[in-house]
Amino acid sequence: GHAEDAFATAETLRSEYVVQITGVVNVRPDGQENDKIDTGAIEVMADAVTILNPSNVWKPTFRK
Repeated sequence: GHAEDAFATAETLRSEYVVQITGVVNVRPDGQENDKIDTGAIEVMADAVTILNPSNVWKPTFRK
């Protein structure tokens, strides 16, 4: 189903990607909050994940 496809796509994401996520935002259950990030009190139960723009990791080149 859609949730399985969304999860499979989400597993391939990198932090540099631009993505569109459709789903439901929920408050995280007690004990599962993450105080280290601004969004640590919520989670997204994704129905669909679309990669809008994958990042090409920049690799520096050096010339002699």
